[in-house]
This record gives sequence, structure tokens and C-alpha cells, in this order.
Amino acid sequence: MKIFSEKEKIKTLSIVVLFCITILLLYFIWEDSIFKQDTFSLNTADSEEKDEMTLNTNDFLEPFRLRINFGGGKYTVLYTGFSNVWDNFVSAYCESSQHEVYIEEILPSQWNEVLNYKSIKFDFGANIPFNAITDIMNANRTQANEAIEIFSSAAYSSVSPGSFFIYDDKNNKYYQIVCEKEYKDIFESISEIENRNVYDIYYPINTFFGVGNNNLMPHSLKNSIQEISGEQEIHYYETDKINAIAETFFGESFDFVRKIVETNGTVIYMYGYGQKMLIVDRKGFFEYKEEVTNMNNSSDSYLKSLSRAIDFVKDHGNWKTLNGTNIYPYLKNSIAVEKNNRTGYRFIFQYRINGYPVSYQGNNCALEVEVIGNRITYYKRYLLNQKDTLQYMTNNNQDLKSNIMSTVNILNNSYEYIKEAYIQEGHDFGEKTKIEIFNEVVGLINRVDVGYFSYERKQTEEEIQLIPVWIFTTDQYEFFFDARSGNPIDWNALR
Repeated sequence: MKIFSEKEKIKTLSIVVLFCITILLLYFIWEDSIFKQDTFSLNTADSEEKDEMTLNTNDFLEPFRLRINFGGGKYTVLYTGFSNVWDNFVSAYCESSQHEVYIEEILPSQWNEVLNYKSIKFDFGANIPFNAITDIMNANRTQANEAIEIFSSAAYSSVSPGSFFIYDDKNNKYYQIVCEKEYKDIFESISEIENRNVYDIYYPINTFFGVGNNNLMPHSLKNSIQEISGEQEIHYYETDKINAIAETFFGESFDFVRKIVETNGTVIYMYGYGQKMLIVDRKGFFEYKEEVTNMNNSSDSYLKSLSRAIDFVKDHGNWKTLNGTNIYPYLKNSIAVEKNNRTGYRFIFQYRINGYPVSYQGNNCALEVEVIGNRITYYKRYLLNQKDTLQYMTNNNQDLKSNIMSTVNILNNSYEYIKEAYIQEGHDFGEKTKIEIFNEVVGLINRVDVGYFSYERKQTEEEIQLIPVWIFTTDQYEFFFDARSGNPIDWNALR
């Protein structure tokens, strides 16, 4: 019995050892698989890799668009997958700020010349104070902080590798920051993008039309997207959900709030004589208003105000839809406001689906937050629950891909839509010929994007279609065209 016991012990020990080896091997296999999934991909939005619960100020003060001139007449524009390029730019700028720099205002023609060479340009959708961006970067303040008010775009070019270039859209000024050394390492991060060759090809607009417009435009896309369906975030009959939302706005005073249900289903919560009001509209959006009273005269900085707005959204619906759908937001604009002699900011947020921006008819936005002093005085939330899975149109499905009309055809067929919008807003084209008007309209285009568009919701509709669109942006307006038919859909003043 003793010998048998010893054999059993040996067998048991052997089984344990084999089991441990198996687990160890599986660990290495899983780890390798996970590592491979985290490799660089142009199809993954940087913001989409972040947990919406951990979004902070830094996440909203990043560029939404990267323009690359690889040199040799090769261009592309990226909306996702370029965080490493931005990180390299920030690192170089911070290093330069530790030394003396020279700041000079340059001409628009010089800015355009800079971009004609191998270069990168980051675009920001919001009127972000230059000091706020450099503070987020942890850069030292230099002469540039005294000269530049707004950080709208930033560029780096091989034509002057010892300089950074900044555009201030608010004041329409261009600047060159001359540093003590060159930072050519910035270009290393775009080499991987170029070598992968999975990007869409862009061309200067004058390539297609022969007008003096060097802004970039794609002819078509390697990958595009189909129409997808969604539904409003909340319905008027979801009483428990609506009450739960309302409690987050009024807190302990919720018991003293009056509730009014209108005949169309819209629900209104009111505290006092309208000092605080929440409207949950039948169409699925909710809107909160608070009077600017009993405030001190102090105002928060831009960064503190933005942080306050981000936290407010997190506490009142979160940075995802109420059914848990992620929205991947970005800051589209920020506007300085003043009410009752108190100053603050209004922040306008939009969001992306798989990297493509979602726009609404009627110049509506997904999220809007107004901060006056240290209080939230306005909040509007207008989100969609995505119902079906995103589907791609690739080169393997030419029938679907061919349904996306080229940007060139759209401009040829629908330039008068843009012309009429400008005439409506008071622009005078004079006694010009059709060709002259066409060239003037084409010269107004600053950029061309692809995205989704949602028509304004009717009260009786529950399913909403998000259709793929081409977005033509000028210095004043956005024009939306159905990407499949090329028909004009809507146009908005920039906000």
C-alpha cells in the first residue's frame, strides 16, 4: 500500500505540472493575440479606444483632423488613428518651449507655401485659447503665448524644420514660431501611415477645376459607409427613466418640482418660478435651463469651465446614450458668452460613429453646455441610439461603392445650391458669367469631409436614418449633400 501511495503521488504531481505548463502556454498565446489587436490601425478612432467614463479635459483639446502632405504630390486627411503623430508634435513643442523662441506674423500666402512642402497640419474644431492648449501640453509659456490668442490649426513643414506654424481663425492671423533647433523626428510618425498605403487619396482642389484653391478634397473614398438606422435616446412614455433623469438635475429639491405633461407627450419639470427648468421633448432630446442669479462676479478659466461642462454631462446622462451606446464625442466649438454682466463659455459637442462625424438638420448639435461663472446655466442633449451594425462599402463590393457620388460631380451639378445660400445671406456675385460664378463658388471651399446626417425628427417617427453625406465647408457655412445621389440636403451657418 505504501508503494501504491508513492506512485499515486508521482502521478498526481505530474498532472499538476502538466496543468501549470498548459496554463502558462495559454497565457503567452492570449497575450500575443491581445498585443496584435492593439497595433496601429487607421480604422480605429483614437477617442473610441478610451473609456467614456474617464474622459477629461485633455481628451477634448486634441485635433479632430490631420492633413498630411507626404511630398511628391501625395496627400491625405485623417480623422482617426493619428494620436502618435500628435504626441510627437506635442513632445517637440514642449521641448522647444524650454528655450528661447522668436514669434513672427506671416502672410496667408506664406502659410499656403509652407503646406505645399512635406508637412502636417492639425485642425481643431473649437475656438480654443492658445494658452489653454499649451497649458494642457505642459509647455512653458513663451513669446507665442503673448502674441497668439486662439489655437485653430498647427503645422510643421520641411520647408522650415526649425519652426512651428499656428493659425488663429478668430483673428484670421498666421504665425511662425522659430525655435533654436530642428524637429524632423516629427515626420517619423507619418512614415508608417504612408507605408501602409490604406489611406484615402486627397488632391488640391485646383487639380480638378483649375481655380486658385489649394485646399484638399478627395475624389472618392477607398472605404465608405452605408446608411444606418437609429432611434431617439428616450421616449415620452418611459416615465421611470424620465423621472430618474430629472432627479439628477434637481437633487434634494426634486420633491418641490412641478411636473407638467403636455398633450403631445413633452414633459416639463419646473422649480420655483422657472429658476430651474428641464424639458424632456417628445422628439427625444432634453434641455435644462437655470437663471443667472445669486452668482458672484468671478469667472472660471477656459479650462475650468470646460472641465465643469464635461463633469456635468457625465453626471446627467453620461458620455454615452441612456441605453449604453458609446458616442465618442469631440469638441466642435467653444464660444465666449456673457449674461447679466457675467462671463463664461458655451461648449458645443458632436460625436462620431466609427470615426465619421454625425450632423443634424437645422444646425442642432448633439450636446451643448453653457457655463457662466461656476454654474451650468444651459444644457441640451440630443443623441441617437444606433440600432444596427455599421456596414462597409469596400473595393470588394463595387456595386455598393459605386453608389457614392464623386465630390467633383457634386460640385459640377450642385454649385448653384451653394451660390443661392450665399445670395440668401446677402452675398453679391455681380454680373458674372456662370463659369465665373462656378469658379468663385469652388474657390470658397475650405475642406470636404464625409460623415453622417440625421434629418430633423418628426414627432411620429421612432426610427431615424443616418445617411452618408459629403460635407463641403466654407469660411461661413457647412453644406450637406447626399453621398449617394449627390442631391443637396441642408446647409448651416458655422457655429
